Amino acid sequence: MAYIDTLSSNDSPLFEQLGRATLFGCLDDIDIASYIRFLRRKRDESFAEGYFSDPCWDILLELYISHASGQELSTSYIGYPAKIPLTTGLRQLDILQSDELIYRRKDSEDARRTIVGLTAKGMSKLRALFESYRVALMHLQQSRVITMLNQPQDERQPENSAL
Repeated sequence: MAYIDTLSSNDSPLFEQLGRATLFGCLDDIDIASYIRFLRRKRDESFAEGYFSDPCWDILLELYISHASGQELSTSYIGYPAKIPLTTGLRQLDILQSDELIYRRKDSEDARRTIVGLTAKGMSKLRALFESYRVALMHLQQSRVITMLNQPQDERQPENSAL
């Protein structure tokens, strides 16, 4: 019961660690997708152009986020947020469509535009992946808390990390 008192103390590093551990369980898929997109953009800002390229993944992330936000994306816009050239984006859309992860349909309001979206299969695969990310983050944080619990009280120091 003594460590429960330690956990409930607001100035306890252990309380802070547990608080963050439970936070990962509260993340929804849109939070995870948005965070992945944010990290990818930060990575791209940190390194010279051309080091990293994964246009299919970037497209899937954009489609998932737009779907969750109630927005539709056109084929001409799909690569813009991730800085994917139009021709590359169209090739990647062909691959994703042949794998039945996305669909394309004519825009009912503008016949010149083609709307792109995730199929049920694409949505299901992304949701399963985001759930595995969420579980991995929770396990990582919980293992840090367990490590802290196993240390003598006077040696407990919070790890200096973003998790």
